[in-house]
Amino acid sequence: MEPFLVFENKLREAVEKESIRSMRLVDRSEPDQEVKQILVKGVHLKKGFRLQFVYRYPAKDITKNLDKKEAISTLLHHAEYDYKQITLSLSDTEILLSKNPKGQYVIKERALKAQPESTQHDHQKKRLIHSKRPFLHALGVADLDGIIKKNKQAKFRQINRFIELLSSKIPNSKKLSVADMGCGKAYLTFALHDHLVHQEIANLNVIGVEMRPDLVQQCNDITHSLELEGISFRQGTIQENDITEIDILVALHACDTATDDALIKGIQSKAQLIVVSPCCHKQVRKAMNTQGTLAEITNYGTFKERQAELLTDTIRSLYLQAYGYKVTVSEFVSTEHTPKNILIMGTKQTFKSNTPDPTLIKQIEALKTQFGISHHYLDSYLD
Repeated sequence: MEPFLVFENKLREAVEKESIRSMRLVDRSEPDQEVKQILVKGVHLKKGFRLQFVYRYPAKDITKNLDKKEAISTLLHHAEYDYKQITLSLSDTEILLSKNPKGQYVIKERALKAQPESTQHDHQKKRLIHSKRPFLHALGVADLDGIIKKNKQAKFRQINRFIELLSSKIPNSKKLSVADMGCGKAYLTFALHDHLVHQEIANLNVIGVEMRPDLVQQCNDITHSLELEGISFRQGTIQENDITEIDILVALHACDTATDDALIKGIQSKAQLIVVSPCCHKQVRKAMNTQGTLAEITNYGTFKERQAELLTDTIRSLYLQAYGYKVTVSEFVSTEHTPKNILIMGTKQTFKSNTPDPTLIKQIEALKTQFGISHHYLDSYLD
């Protein structure tokens, strides 16, 4: 049988059995074409089994999910006209179809060693987010086989640490509305959505808010390519955003008073869970006017910066408590990766009054007076 027909038969059988590990199409027949290679893998989506095509452009990737019939047709067309080398990896076999200089097809087949369950020590520690989740590949954290890339291992640990810390505090409900304020590239937004989907939250609405339109477009493209439901992204600032129904509010590394804007949004929305990881603390640092012995602490720039961080986040925690939240503070990631590693989590408690606890407000005022602060950003918004 001709090599191309042998390959076609093996491809059709693998697609029908849903046994494809991955495919790689390289070496363009016409070198001047912009797409130099195509990566393919099988994925199970809500609409059923699909083959996910990743078209590698010089500055971006475009992902398409095709059903079995369309995928086979597309792959055979590419194999016949567009690419000189196609590698088909199955669970225990690798099949290589190539064209020699005379334009003749050559097919080779070799046995593969059983793929280890993980090269990231998942067998030693159970991960809440598995390395083979499709969003990790779409975000460039993992390769087609679900192996975490070397330069993304810290990010993968951060993602799992984040979900680990939140998992026990997520409200017990089959309907949840989640807002991630200042989501950036949305590593953690996608991770939280993935975790909640696997917790079988029937009615789920996750919204990522980001100022940069290119990141918003990128995240929405991933959402569409993976056919994810219950997650979307929108462009804008925290203050501009009109989201009012929020059960879980997240704001990680929102700069300066953007963290306070997120806290205000969460408190005003009566969110059941508020999670922030503060970034810079410029407002309090500039407002501090210490006297006497305390002036020695803020006499040096580095000490003043650290004191401003502690003071800012203490006041934020007290405000959360004043408005009926039980607060926990923990380290988010190792200081080896970032010094901005504090995670403040507020869980809504039974709170009958619409006004803040006056005792806690007095504590906040005492702290402000002690450090010579006449105004904190949260004061006017939460009066």
